[in-house]
Amino acid sequence: MLSLNQELTGWFEREGAHLSEPIEDGVDFFWNIIQFGSYEHPVTRADGQLDLVDRAVSLFSDRGQDISHGLPCYEGFLLADFSVVSSLVDLHGWWTYINSSEGRKDLKTKGLFGSTGEKHLVAAKDEVVFAGNALPAIRVGEEIPTIISIPNPVCMPQRLRKRKFNCLSASDYEIIVNGNVLSNRFLLDFDLSKPMPTMREVELALRMAYSAERSRRMDAMLTSGIIDDASVFDNDEIKCGEIIKLSISPPEEHQLMIAQNSVRPLIFGLYGWDLIRSGKNKTDAANQSLKDLLPHSGRQDYSLRRSQYGIEIVQEKIDSYTPSMLPWNS
Repeated sequence: MLSLNQELTGWFEREGAHLSEPIEDGVDFFWNIIQFGSYEHPVTRADGQLDLVDRAVSLFSDRGQDISHGLPCYEGFLLADFSVVSSLVDLHGWWTYINSSEGRKDLKTKGLFGSTGEKHLVAAKDEVVFAGNALPAIRVGEEIPTIISIPNPVCMPQRLRKRKFNCLSASDYEIIVNGNVLSNRFLLDFDLSKPMPTMREVELALRMAYSAERSRRMDAMLTSGIIDDASVFDNDEIKCGEIIKLSISPPEEHQLMIAQNSVRPLIFGLYGWDLIRSGKNKTDAANQSLKDLLPHSGRQDYSLRRSQYGIEIVQEKIDSYTPSMLPWNS
């Protein structure tokens, strides 16, 4: 898959050189067509872009289909995301930092662990003046509410639920009901012949769509100078924490749930498993994991036995894995 991606990237660069707007996500478009058989949603593109994607499909679809058929475990995820290589070294360093005394102090985190801290006041170092305003909205030294977050450094494949539906915004689509064009509305769209999506999924989609639309309008109003203070949106019903809670399936629905104290063994196990697949035995892979992961995290209190235990955990999960174990594939 990685080899074909490199070939596709070069092909799109060469064949699309004449386009007024180069297509930057042609490879993802290609894999979406391989996975879904067509464009997932109606799309508007610059002249020639979709024709270029269609040509790529004609030339490379057989190889793409062979690759997708060889990856049966991707069910429940977006196929295109499986071509992204993530660094377990970076992930281990991130996990170590957010759990360290230094990281928790820097982020202002509370609770067991977290990569997003609590809101706190920070003195502004720069003056902020919005377009059309003579006076600054934020002055140097003024204390402003701040939240610090360090996202994890790996790419998570997008989940695809079996009970598919769409939450369409009138800002993005022309929605007509009984001949009337709707504005300032959302529309839930799902197939009545398919299982109904859960209320949890519906609420998540609505909250995400609403939050995205409000953020877009806030940005437009700030940019145009209609408002000069984003705090007027502070009382929105949408809170980040609510969206996160809805995004995560309850623990009782997971057959693959890993406890918080098993994250480090899991990272070591995944790293060691890759080394085993490349030809190393379990002991050598566990040793190499210690050499590669620990220096980048500043942590040294990890033993060979624990590194081997991580490989055992991962091997057990891989050997027993089926896509139906994922709660969103039910």
